[in-house]
Amino acid sequence: MDRKENAFKKTLNGEEDFEPEVPEEKTLEKSQKTVHMYLENGAKSVHPCQGWYGYVLEYQGIRLHTREHFGKAEGSRQKRDLEMLLDALGHCTPCRIIVHTEEAYLAGGYGRMEHYEESGWVTSTGEPVKYKELWQQVYRETRERPLEFALGDHAYTGWLRNEMKKRKEGGEQDVR
Repeated sequence: MDRKENAFKKTLNGEEDFEPEVPEEKTLEKSQKTVHMYLENGAKSVHPCQGWYGYVLEYQGIRLHTREHFGKAEGSRQKRDLEMLLDALGHCTPCRIIVHTEEAYLAGGYGRMEHYEESGWVTSTGEPVKYKELWQQVYRETRERPLEFALGDHAYTGWLRNEMKKRKEGGEQDVR
């Protein structure tokens, strides 16, 4: 890459929107480039179902840049959480990523990924890790860009919930 690096490798509409200046000699750790990823799963049922999810990617350059996305996923709440995380990761280049979510499942599973990798993707009870393929994909996606988690409601919780409610009531289709 030249002197400019994209904070997002692509925006949701496929256009490159902003290019923060990062001097060539600076490494990722020194550049302090940070993307905040705000996740919200609209379907709270633990039973398999189809539900909306939404996220906002936020980057502070010279000005604040945000991109939001809404989609649908089918399966258990945990499976939908993983698919939402992977979808959002697909829009970020390697940088510091802080994931804001109320889903302790994501933070806990992420914290155990090294152990799972070393143990052949089995739990301490000898059972296969649930959603192994999705966790392996998260592992591959985050090897060069480790995640940090901030659990609980966040700045976009209410807005994301409201937008998902509108989409559900309006019968909108997935916007991928």
